[in-house]
Amino acid sequence: MESRYFLTRHSFKPKGEDAESKRYKGISKKGVELARSSAKNILDDIERSPKGAVIFLGGASNEVRTRSTAEVYGDELKRLLAGRKDYIVITRDDLPRGKGYNAIAKQVKEVITANPDKKVIVDIPFFLKEFSPPKEQEGRAGWFTREGKPTAYLANLVEKHKGDEYEMMKDWLTTRGREGELKGPIPEDIAKSYEKGLSRLEKFTKKYVEDRPYVIGIVGHSCNADAYLTYIAGGGKVDLPTFEKISSGKEVIKETEMASIMISPEITTLTYRGKEHKRKSLEKLTGAVAIISIFSGLFLLSSNITGNTIANINQNFNSLLSSILLLIGLVTGFFWIKLRS
Repeated sequence: MESRYFLTRHSFKPKGEDAESKRYKGISKKGVELARSSAKNILDDIERSPKGAVIFLGGASNEVRTRSTAEVYGDELKRLLAGRKDYIVITRDDLPRGKGYNAIAKQVKEVITANPDKKVIVDIPFFLKEFSPPKEQEGRAGWFTREGKPTAYLANLVEKHKGDEYEMMKDWLTTRGREGELKGPIPEDIAKSYEKGLSRLEKFTKKYVEDRPYVIGIVGHSCNADAYLTYIAGGGKVDLPTFEKISSGKEVIKETEMASIMISPEITTLTYRGKEHKRKSLEKLTGAVAIISIFSGLFLLSSNITGNTIANINQNFNSLLSSILLLIGLVTGFFWIKLRS
């Protein structure tokens, strides 16, 4: 079964005259309107999901603005889908107050089970540390200190680029989180943290959806989200060329901007800024087979040329085996190049 995800950045923080929303803590009034507008993009993605899919918007960081952004999405989706008989939307307002986790989970599962032919949207975001900006730990660098203040690395990055997030992101990827004696998080570590968080959400979701298709949504932060999207498009690498490719040379992921990801056994597809970035899952295996086959064939061929035999194999068979291995290596090498193009 394929795995489907979507990711957005949180909405605007309160700033100046753009005061904090009374209902949605951590985001501004303009931020609420932006998130409501972006909910339409989420709905477009959900509409493309299979019949009977369960959409779980459940991932947020330890910053309240990510959870509030997700809650705006849920409330707006509920409004947009009012009257649609093929959808059910569950938000926190639909759940009993004061009940424990088990009671809430049981109620949600009952709704999902009772509506096998409808798409069920569950908007109950909760905090996962994997989606949070990392803090310094013993032997590990982060964006913030244990007290929640910017690290020297982050402060230097902000000052160096005057707060330009796109230039900061490029610098971070280029230096790999190292600026002299200053240390920041390693891009791949951030991306793998997102991957781990999504894996946890997926295991949780599977307990309640049984064999139904599902989509998982999270709300995160830049530059962390950018690192994860680069990781997906780069086949496990977080490098500057891939980031510049997916960002179209413009900027980091904007507030409430959305990216969708589909992972199947054959191919991984990132859809972002109107473009699809595909990565075939066989790439690493094909490359490894090509290298091993070519080197093994050359080794056997050299042994045959010097007149040696391996494990008492006669020279004719040795020549045949080396030729087969070289042929396999060349063919798989050709396909490996095609996969990377």
